[in-house]
Amino acid sequence: MMTLTLYLSRMVASRIAAVLAALTALVLLIEMLEAIRRILGDTRGMGTVLTYLALRLPLAIDRLLPLAILLGCGLAFGTLARRNEMMILRSAGLSPLSFLRALWPVILVCGAVNYLFEDHWAPAAEKAFATWWQGMARRGDDIDTKDRPQWLRVGEQIVSIGRIEEDGRHLSSVTRYDRDASGRLTQVTRAQSAQSDGTIWHLHDETAARSDDRRVTPDSLWPHGPSVENVRQLTLPLSRMSSTQAGRVLGGRWSGKDSAAHYHIVMQRSYVAATIPLVMLLLAVPALHGNRRAGNLAFGMAASLGLGLAFLVINGLFLSMGEAATIPAVLAAWGAPLSFILFGLTIWLHLEE
Repeated sequence: MMTLTLYLSRMVASRIAAVLAALTALVLLIEMLEAIRRILGDTRGMGTVLTYLALRLPLAIDRLLPLAILLGCGLAFGTLARRNEMMILRSAGLSPLSFLRALWPVILVCGAVNYLFEDHWAPAAEKAFATWWQGMARRGDDIDTKDRPQWLRVGEQIVSIGRIEEDGRHLSSVTRYDRDASGRLTQVTRAQSAQSDGTIWHLHDETAARSDDRRVTPDSLWPHGPSVENVRQLTLPLSRMSSTQAGRVLGGRWSGKDSAAHYHIVMQRSYVAATIPLVMLLLAVPALHGNRRAGNLAFGMAASLGLGLAFLVINGLFLSMGEAATIPAVLAAWGAPLSFILFGLTIWLHLEE
């Protein structure tokens, strides 16, 4: 059994790695061609290109790893079917459960790697790339996000910031909207500017308005405002977040721009990431039952690819509904993976009969 485990694991892992390398190289090449003007402008040389590739690599792998697992497993299973090795193994009494157990090293390693990319490496790489790319901006390039109004939730307040300056230490046109426990607006406070001394925000020329009162104060303090680092991140075009940071937003220890449903989805997605390789492996099973003599070898590969793409589409649909708060976050993140795991096992057992 140990020999079979090593043989199958090596075959599947080598094909996953080859497919991932090919897809990643292709995606990075396309991205680099689109950004070549900024990368190689003025005196920038190969060092800038290598920095770009190094920072984009984790992001590309994070997007492509599930597809690479599907294609790699499909190619490995197709090879077993083409060589009639699977037929020999089944004749020797190898059950579907034993075959799945023989692949457990690949499933565990891919699950751990997918989790680490989803929850740690990709968010950190995206932040590093966004910071570096922002510094690469030249006059006349894309509109700087520092000049765009920013909306965020700070505790129970909704805050609008007109402009972020001095690397997040100075804010212009700060408007705070206070709400009661039921979410109704109770007070609107507008300040011309806010300056941070590193620990607290100092508001200047502030006007506070209620339905029955209005007062003006030249200077005041904002003790529960966001940190400078928090404000600085608002200027970065980030789409990924770790479950730890999402938990901080939900707990009120960090300010975010999205709805609470989004952060619940982020936390659940990080947990479910470890199960995605198992889903892809099970959906690649039709390729294992192709037969060259029967002429259905290509059909098995096509069926595996179709099932995998169907999973990605349905999983995306579930996540979108979760982001819109139409279904609970747990169902949005786990609904498609668990359903397709059961579906894949059903197909496998049916094909074995």
